[in-house]
Amino acid sequence: MRFLLLTILFSSYVFSQPNWYKTQTHPKYPKEFYILGIGAAVGEDARETAKQNAIADVASQIKVQVQSEITSLEKERIINKESDYYSEFQQKSKTIVDEILTGCEIVEMDFDKKAKTWYALAVLDKQRYLASLEDEIENAWMQIKKLYEDAQSFIGAGKVLQAIQNLKDAQQKIYDIYSKQVFYNALSKIPYKPDVDLTASGIESEIRDLISRIKIEKVSGDNQVGRIGEELPEELVVKVFYQGNVLVPIVNANVVFAYKTGEVIERTTTDEQGIASIKAIAMGKRANQIIASFSIPGLPSEYARIISQIKAEFTYTTSAEMTPSVTVSLKGAKEDKLIFDVMKKLTQAIEKNGYKVEDEARFVVGGDIGSRVVSSVQGVGGMLYTVEAELNLFLKDLESGQIIGSMSIKSRAVGKSERDAYEKALKGMKFSNKELVEMLSNAKIEE
Repeated sequence: MRFLLLTILFSSYVFSQPNWYKTQTHPKYPKEFYILGIGAAVGEDARETAKQNAIADVASQIKVQVQSEITSLEKERIINKESDYYSEFQQKSKTIVDEILTGCEIVEMDFDKKAKTWYALAVLDKQRYLASLEDEIENAWMQIKKLYEDAQSFIGAGKVLQAIQNLKDAQQKIYDIYSKQVFYNALSKIPYKPDVDLTASGIESEIRDLISRIKIEKVSGDNQVGRIGEELPEELVVKVFYQGNVLVPIVNANVVFAYKTGEVIERTTTDEQGIASIKAIAMGKRANQIIASFSIPGLPSEYARIISQIKAEFTYTTSAEMTPSVTVSLKGAKEDKLIFDVMKKLTQAIEKNGYKVEDEARFVVGGDIGSRVVSSVQGVGGMLYTVEAELNLFLKDLESGQIIGSMSIKSRAVGKSERDAYEKALKGMKFSNKELVEMLSNAKIEE
């Protein structure tokens, strides 16, 4: 009798749950057209919590399907996880789910008085979104197809940079539309299959192939001899071209000329013949290099390695004949170790560029360091100060008594005190070899 009573009580408790909660189905909302989510909650604000749990259940089901679609794209190598666009694609995929959930409706609620439990049923109407989403996806693929076809026309006309730009835009649009397409496939029984036979990874391969055919060659200006601090006798000249069936010069190509240290000399573009040229100042000891490299602004990082291989290297030799010696002296260096360290770093930079540093030279590189507090803000751990240190340098000819050159170096740093920020700014001070040599080149000894 006791067992029978317990069974009846248990049965009444179980059957107090709504049938749609137990089966996660509802005759009014067939799963072919709707996604159903259920939620339950007890205690304070149980009614609202049950609603939130039901909507969260819908979201969970969609996200599982979306992730399955993303995994499928990855396995089929349709998308590249290393692409700059990939993380944005994933984020957009999640954002779309959140946006769609605003259309999720709570269609039924039930309260179990004995268990003091609220039950909620949420539904999402698939058809409401699929029709408009399909139109949007189709329009996007039409745009992608147009970009791709125009790119092929540009290649045929020898306009390689325009072709790469179009393909890059098409690649980005594909990632954008993939985020909507995976959502469409998560809702629809029939996956969306575009009429266009293009993929993000396929376009990436085409861009890589185009870039690999771009060459930069030296025309003139190699193996020169120059004096430190003076312009090399000849211009450095390069030609940028596309190596297809015929050699096609690339117009308006970006070329960066830089010393081997990485310091940029000049950024320029090619003319109608694919030619770019600059004048450069000789720096450094003995054999030196200047590198002319090709670049495409805005290209994703996955192409960085192949782009970095498009370069030409010029070699020149500096002559130390008649290169004057200099004395380096910064105000306060004897009293302040930090200023002494800056002076030491300055001395090394001067010597690195082929100048001798002596105690009693005709030319003196002198200067002093000033500083100012740029800002002070209250941080989590206390006050934070931003200090700017400025080193004003001059080059003086002791024979004439005249200042014949000058330059300034600024450095900023943040610290927990003004002194802390000041010390960090001095330690982080860097010298531009180009500016330093330009100043030192004014020190001339009559031959």
